[in-house]
Amino acid sequence: MYVLESLVDKSVVEQSEDAYRMLETIRTYAADKLRRAGEAEPVLRRLMRHFADLAEEHEPLLRSDQQAASLRVFQAEYDNLMLALQTAIDGGDAETAARILGPLYWYWVMLRYDARADAYVAKVAEFGDALPADARAAFTAIHQVGVEGGPIADPERLRALIDDCARTGALRRYPMLLTIVLVMAAIVGLDELLDQEIARVRSGSDRWAIACTFMIEAMRHRERGEQAGSASAMAAALHAFEEAGDRWWTAKALYGLAQIHATAGDHHQAITAYERSLTIAADLGSQDEVSTRLALATVRMRAGDLTGARHDIETAERAALRRGQPVLEIELLGAYAELHRRTGEVERADHELDRLETLARKLPQPAGITADRVAPARVANLLAAGDAVRARELLPRAVQAAQKNRDAASAAQLLARLLFLEGDPAGAATALGLSQAIRGTFDHGEIELRLLAEMLAERLGPTGYDTAYQRGAGMTPHEATHRLTQLRVQVPD
Repeated sequence: MYVLESLVDKSVVEQSEDAYRMLETIRTYAADKLRRAGEAEPVLRRLMRHFADLAEEHEPLLRSDQQAASLRVFQAEYDNLMLALQTAIDGGDAETAARILGPLYWYWVMLRYDARADAYVAKVAEFGDALPADARAAFTAIHQVGVEGGPIADPERLRALIDDCARTGALRRYPMLLTIVLVMAAIVGLDELLDQEIARVRSGSDRWAIACTFMIEAMRHRERGEQAGSASAMAAALHAFEEAGDRWWTAKALYGLAQIHATAGDHHQAITAYERSLTIAADLGSQDEVSTRLALATVRMRAGDLTGARHDIETAERAALRRGQPVLEIELLGAYAELHRRTGEVERADHELDRLETLARKLPQPAGITADRVAPARVANLLAAGDAVRARELLPRAVQAAQKNRDAASAAQLLARLLFLEGDPAGAATALGLSQAIRGTFDHGEIELRLLAEMLAERLGPTGYDTAYQRGAGMTPHEATHRLTQLRVQVPD
């Protein structure tokens, strides 16, 4: 310690909180000396090995009760880890690059957004057969499922990726894959394969992996419109993650439970769950602090508490500014747009969406992602402004976007509001029924929908409303989604 303090006094090293950093001029001078002495390569190899060892040592701890301490290690050594990763890639050292990237990728997901993440995954995946078999399967899957053109919709292509991960042992070596490829398996309906992998995981002793299987089951129930099953599985996931000591995934499970409570109309439990999730995110320094705060704002808006929602959005904005990440600003602009729409300031809402689109064009992400986010909000603004003609024109795009976002029920709700505006109360009631068929329940937590349902019942009478509603609610989720894509709501009696 005395030596380090002496170097600080001599302006050779600078201190930043609990860490020490060599001044850039000194670093450049020392690097030149290494090159002249012919020692640069051996030193870089030692650096790579050291930080590969460090990353591998702490990767399993990121999924344990040692999570917070290990996150601090990744945060303190981030620049060194990134240098080691880049050096391994540049030098064609596939194995070392994989050893560093696996833990780093999990750190990116959990705590630190890095715009370069997808590019690094692609670069390491390009090593192909030069990688160990499990690493090749893992990073190919991550690249194809999460990076290359978005999630895979082809069940057979996804099955081949999962089979490869299982055969090579990648699912055991990289447990984070459970939350990536198996989640997609649940979404596209690979039930037999999913059941097989869940049984395999539960026959083992990895408590964290077992907790993931409950999370995946909750998603599968949700995709089937089985709200009770989803709530039960999510509660089991919460308990299992708490037992495993993983606070970040505990927060995720709380977030999932909050969404379920919000749809059930239990705003108090939803807010409590979001606040618990938010406390954990803030304690860990996770970027989820902003998104969870905005989710809390949303549940307040849905309950009619616009003042409380504004406070949460402004608090989230301050947290986002501290992080300086444009992707978080996009979330904020979306939240402000929704708040302005609900307060009747439609022009301001459209302005926020304009700003969102302008900012998104500057980010390295597919244009379709932004369009999918904005289209439903634009339709909602047009409906709030009473512009049924333009809302009808844009609705097919909003339906398409909602389906991509796994939220077709919300598009059915937009259709219901449009039909009511067009003077078709029976069609509007049937569209609300479609939302129940798709989601498995009516969205009791949305005050605007409750008011719409009350107006429709008043127009149609209780019996007429129930008859029209059941036309949609009586369909299977698949039938209802298909009917929604046709933008037709009536069925023969």
